[in-house]
Amino acid sequence: MSARLPEKDIKTLALLVYKGRLAKEQAGAALEEAPRKGLSLETYLVRKGWLEPGEWEAWKRAGGEPPRLRGYEILARAGEGGSAVVYKARDLSSGKVVALKAAREEVLREEAARERFLREGRLLCELRHPGIVRAWKLARQGDVIYLVMEYIDGETAQDRILRGERFSEEEALEVVLRAARALEYLASRGIVHRDVKPGNLMLARDGSVKLLDLGLAAGGEAEVEGSRGEATSGTAYYMAPEQARGDAVDQRADIYSLGVSFFHMVTGELPFEGADRREVMRAHMERRLSSAAVKERSFSPLLAYFIQKMTAKDVDVRYQEPGELIRDLEEKLRGFKEIREQGRVSRKPAKGRKRRKRRFR
Repeated sequence: MSARLPEKDIKTLALLVYKGRLAKEQAGAALEEAPRKGLSLETYLVRKGWLEPGEWEAWKRAGGEPPRLRGYEILARAGEGGSAVVYKARDLSSGKVVALKAAREEVLREEAARERFLREGRLLCELRHPGIVRAWKLARQGDVIYLVMEYIDGETAQDRILRGERFSEEEALEVVLRAARALEYLASRGIVHRDVKPGNLMLARDGSVKLLDLGLAAGGEAEVEGSRGEATSGTAYYMAPEQARGDAVDQRADIYSLGVSFFHMVTGELPFEGADRREVMRAHMERRLSSAAVKERSFSPLLAYFIQKMTAKDVDVRYQEPGELIRDLEEKLRGFKEIREQGRVSRKPAKGRKRRKRRFR
């Protein structure tokens, strides 16, 4: 008789899939085979070589108690990732609601991971753009290193995808346009994000779109030695071919990742999946992203063109800079608005004439 898996372990497994650390196929195999063999999920995943020893516990601590920080009242847990937990909090001196991004314990113990967190904090405190989440302070209290950021009331594009929702063509174009404007700003500072994906596109309730998580960003004044040699860091499902190969990357790699995110938003599917991270990365290097999934859903030919151009394997065929992409997206969205306006006008009956009732046979 197979043992029942603890609910906490199932949540940890879901987090590993959500963050791209495990493929869905790996998680499915673990859920099916570990109980049958009388193994814990941790033991099964380590024996299969899919997780490093000790890594499971690091992810499992995602559900730990919030830190106690002087000057802040923790209101709720707002999100989490492999390196940090984000809390909704109130600044007791100003009464303002903020987000506190607290580094995990294991991040503080590892020098490279700690430097990535600190680099992101310094970088966010420097940047000022409406499409990038704003940060005010990087600080430490006791053994907790945390970043004070603006609190965004909303959800990520990934949250919507996980609910089974697909973005309309116009809606996805708006999200991609706003993300491209944030990338254009980063490019003007010599910064490559290197981890653009739906999970890092925050859709605020006020209609704005914020680019999150600059932990893997390279370049800019805040760059440190730790950012070099991390070319293959990132989420494999959205990774540009040159990034997967470990080559030097520029803003065109971010455009590729945004293109894959675009595809995922409108189709609800990932273009490439595999048994592990290396297999997915190999697919990005060797296989063309098919536009069939887009065409099957009756989107405009121009949408397929955008996705194909953004995700071209040859970097010289891709959009060369975010500004070039922005101009094309703006033109496309103007077309949508003009069609809507024409539709409103055509639906209005002429003065003095009654609208004839339509009969269906």
